[in-house]
Amino acid sequence: MVAPAALRRHPFLSFGVLAAGVLLASRAVVASAAFRVRPEIVGMAVTVDLTVFLTALFVATVVRARALPPVTAVAVFLAGATVAASLLPPGARPLASGIRALAAPADLLLAGWLAVRAGRVRRRLRAIGDALPFEDAFRRAVRDAIGPYRTADAIAAEVSLLSLALAPRRRAPHVPAGAVPFTTHLRCGQGAVLAALALAGVAETLAAHVLLAHWSARWAWIATGFAIYSFVWLLGDWRGLALRPTLLRADRLHVRIGVRWQAEIPLRAIRMVCAGPDARGHPRAAIASPLGAPNLYLHLGAPVELEGLLGLRRRGEVVGLRVDEPDRLRAALVERCGPGTARVR
Repeated sequence: MVAPAALRRHPFLSFGVLAAGVLLASRAVVASAAFRVRPEIVGMAVTVDLTVFLTALFVATVVRARALPPVTAVAVFLAGATVAASLLPPGARPLASGIRALAAPADLLLAGWLAVRAGRVRRRLRAIGDALPFEDAFRRAVRDAIGPYRTADAIAAEVSLLSLALAPRRRAPHVPAGAVPFTTHLRCGQGAVLAALALAGVAETLAAHVLLAHWSARWAWIATGFAIYSFVWLLGDWRGLALRPTLLRADRLHVRIGVRWQAEIPLRAIRMVCAGPDARGHPRAAIASPLGAPNLYLHLGAPVELEGLLGLRRRGEVVGLRVDEPDRLRAALVERCGPGTARVR
C-alpha cells in the first residue's frame, strides 16, 4: 500500500495511483449489467470519466505541484480518449472515437505553436548576437513551454532529427562568428554505416511487408512506415554530425556530436588534454563520440554534464570526445588555455 505522504511528495506517483483506480472502475462498469442495458449512455459516462475527470486529476496532482503549463493536460485528455475507445465495444465508443480523431490536429497545432516559440527564441538571441540553429531554439522553446522533463526532450529530439533530415543540401554548418569549427563526421565512418543499414533495411522491410501482408495489410503498412521513419532518424542523425560541428570559442569549448551529445566546457576548467584512443588513465570518462573510441580526452577541474537525445545525461570530470583533427584541436586548446593550464600527455 502506498503511503499518503509518498503520494504528496511524488505527484506523478499520486496521479498514477488515482488513474489506475479510475481505469479499474471503468472496466468494472463496462462489465456490469447496467452497461449491457444502456451501452450508449454508460459508454459516454465512461468516456467522460477517462477524459475530463482524468484530466482534472492530472491538473490537481501534477500540473499544480510541478507548475507545468496547461498544454500538458491536453495529452492526458487525448490519451484518456484512446483508452476509452479500446475499452468500449464499437457501438458505445462514438464519443471516444470523436475525441481521439482530434489527436492529429492537436499534434499539428502543438508543433506549430512550439515552432512559433522557437522562432521568437531565435530572434531574441540573434538580437543580442547569439544566433542559435533551429533545433537548439526549438529545444529551448519546448523546455520553456513544458519544463525540463523527458517529454520535452523527446519532442525536441523528434523535431530536430526530422528538420535535419529534411534540411536542404545547401545548408551550411552552424558556425557563429568568432568560433573555430572542428568536424566530427569525415573520419568516423558513420556515412558508410548509414549506407549499409539503408541497403539492409530495404531488403528487410520488403520481406517483412510481404509476410505481414498475408496476415494484415494494415499492420504491414504500419511496420513499413516505422521502418521508413527509422531511416529518417538515422539520416537526421548523420546530417546533424555535419551541420553541428564542435566549436572552440574565446572562453569555452562547445562540444557538439550532432544532436546526440553536447556540452559547454569553460576553457578555464581544462586541466589536461590527452590525445589518442587509449582509455587507460581516463577512468569514468563521459564519452561524446559518434562511432568508435574517443581520440581526445579533456581532464577538468570540475565535472560537466553532457546532454543527449531523449533527456540522456552523462557527467564526469573527464570528457572523451572524437573529432576529425584531434591534434589541431589539442594545439588550439593549449594555445587558448596556456601551457600551464592545459598540459598535453
